[in-house]
Amino acid sequence: MRHKGSVVSRMVPAGKFPHHDHFVRIEVGGRQVLFEKVKYESSRACGIERDAGYIYFMDRIIVA
Repeated sequence: MRHKGSVVSRMVPAGKFPHHDHFVRIEVGGRQVLFEKVKYESSRACGIERDAGYIYFMDRIIVA
């Protein structure tokens, strides 16, 4: 089975400082499992984690 995931960034102006909303898309076997902001609980439930440097990563896909 082929696993495919990607992180998509969308820039949204907020005052004079730019703000980024980061999204994650997870597809398993051609079926989209998740397309959500990485900061939401649903992303963490699928295996998205954040390290000490505020970098989001995934070691494994958790599909319930």
